[in-house]
Amino acid sequence: LVSTKPLLVRSALPRFVRVGDSVDLRVLVRNATKSERTVGVTLKASGITVKDAARKIAQVAPNASVAYAWPASVSSEGTVSVRFDADDGADLSDAIALEFPAFADLVPETMSTGGIVTKDAALEAIYLPKFADTAHGSLGISVRSALVGSLASELRWFDPCGTCGAYEEDTMSIASRVIGTIGVARMEKTTRYDARITTDIATIMGRQRPDGGFAWCTKPECTSDPNVTGWVLFALGEARRDARNVDSGVGSRATNFIATYINRPNTTAQATDPHHDQDALLLAALASAGSPTAGTMALAQFEQHRALLANWGRAYLANALLDGGSKPVDAPVRGLLNDLTASTIPSANGNHWEDETTSSKYSFMTSTATTALVALSIARAMPDHQLLPQSIRWLVVARDAQRWQTSIDRAMSILALATYVGVTGELGAEFAYNVSLDQKELMSGQVKASTAPTEESKRVPLANVVTAGKTSLLGVGREFTKSGRLYYTLDLRYMTPATQIDATNRGFAVSHQYTLLGAPGTPVSRARLGDVIRVTLTVIAPHDRNYVTVEDMLPAGLEAIDPQLKTTDPALRAQLEKDRLASYTRSGDKFVAPWYRWYYSPWQQVDTRDDRTILKVDRLTKGMYEYTYYARATTTGDFFVAPAHAEEQFFPEVFGHSDSARFVITAP
Repeated sequence: LVSTKPLLVRSALPRFVRVGDSVDLRVLVRNATKSERTVGVTLKASGITVKDAARKIAQVAPNASVAYAWPASVSSEGTVSVRFDADDGADLSDAIALEFPAFADLVPETMSTGGIVTKDAALEAIYLPKFADTAHGSLGISVRSALVGSLASELRWFDPCGTCGAYEEDTMSIASRVIGTIGVARMEKTTRYDARITTDIATIMGRQRPDGGFAWCTKPECTSDPNVTGWVLFALGEARRDARNVDSGVGSRATNFIATYINRPNTTAQATDPHHDQDALLLAALASAGSPTAGTMALAQFEQHRALLANWGRAYLANALLDGGSKPVDAPVRGLLNDLTASTIPSANGNHWEDETTSSKYSFMTSTATTALVALSIARAMPDHQLLPQSIRWLVVARDAQRWQTSIDRAMSILALATYVGVTGELGAEFAYNVSLDQKELMSGQVKASTAPTEESKRVPLANVVTAGKTSLLGVGREFTKSGRLYYTLDLRYMTPATQIDATNRGFAVSHQYTLLGAPGTPVSRARLGDVIRVTLTVIAPHDRNYVTVEDMLPAGLEAIDPQLKTTDPALRAQLEKDRLASYTRSGDKFVAPWYRWYYSPWQQVDTRDDRTILKVDRLTKGMYEYTYYARATTTGDFFVAPAHAEEQFFPEVFGHSDSARFVITAP
């Protein structure tokens, strides 16, 4: 059953427009009668400049449709309202009225900073250039009394699998649980975990092999492994640091096993495989276990192989030197910390460290574990180091993003955070605080001693607090008669004109390209009405990132095609799947499996909207990523293409955007 009107007006309008667009306001008028009709259509519009006469007349054949178009331009943001009234001058008429948004031609940028209020109040200057748009931006302020709260909830992730049948817990996991539990016990200053720690230590010591080493498992085919033995020694060393009972004979035999392995000769004709980082790990294990020769061996490693060490090797060697008797002011320790400082991957409020995959051959180290290990070294050697708080903050964000993926990640992170809390004493602080902007109070509160940090955040529109071209002063203070720390972060999110803007890379390189389906290798900047456009979005992350959001803005004349809708042509859907497979292959994606469609993309969430496509992921490892989707040309005109934008949610100063462009759609 089909119901219609003898004279029907249908919209062919875009879903949105942007400032700077030249667009044709189109409607289709259908004559469902058996005779030709002379139909006039009158346009009434606001929020947009129409360039033709308001009324247009055309002949409409029986059972046919005719398009009516009014050239128009968009000069300001807001809401566009249009009404089309059609009549044949006799007895037939119809009308439609619609509204759609007009977006500003702006691109977001963010500047951030942060600091610690200890002995003196902090003062930050805020300045925006006159060309910046304050109507859309915001100022975010966050304060907290401690970077780290209770980590007791992390211990459940060390528990062995309860549904794995005869599964035997491996030695590395037990040693990791010992390290993590010791860290939590130090933070909480409690003995409630002593029984668990004692039991795990006894289990580990019972697994020692006759040669003094430790294996992954207790089965005969599992032979002593230097990495497992080193990790066990590291765990026993942390227990020893807290004066816990550790059998000296177990430690002595393991120490001999490790020392023999480090000093092994090369008995083959092949060149010695580089293992300087592994040696640093083993030396740190020896030193933590109290080996009297570990300090001398660590000094030799520093002098001979310093330039060859990866970041995690440098951090382990710094720990070996400190536990081996060196002082923080000694040249080798300072040299390693300087090397680590030089290799920092910084942002305003979060620093971390990474290594090439090949450097982790012997360690199973991730960027999280490496950052935790570096933070541990700095906290023990130089607790007032400028990079330390930002590195601890990065670890806290990484915990939320990926739950600290491995037991080594979790153990090292807990140990680093516990060491940091121990040297700062921040969880026991009590004081009042306040934040003001140009001497007007924005926030105030009271910090009380607790295992949960006091924190407060506020975001205010820029138009209410900042004037472009004028400097404002933001002050962060606290009650200085009492001890404690107040951490603050400040992010200034503002908009800049996007017309003819160049691409920006402040942590992400972003680009997008339009091609026709029949010519994937030829970029286009124009198409015909009805064409299907292939949109290829490319994101390059030079370093691991957490909580990433990418927004690809569409020009108003294009409408994204959602392949999940049943109305989408199956052939088009199949072609899109082939294009996506090719994109992920070019990106070097190792998880391409046609029989598992969800393997195709690293993006956890894809949101298709009228004016943009949004990609989100909790954890984006360094590399190049391509995402392909289709859009159809639905409106004729000359359209502004806003830059695609990528950023880290918790470190918004880490962002990037593409350049802007124009895209033209013509009649068929």
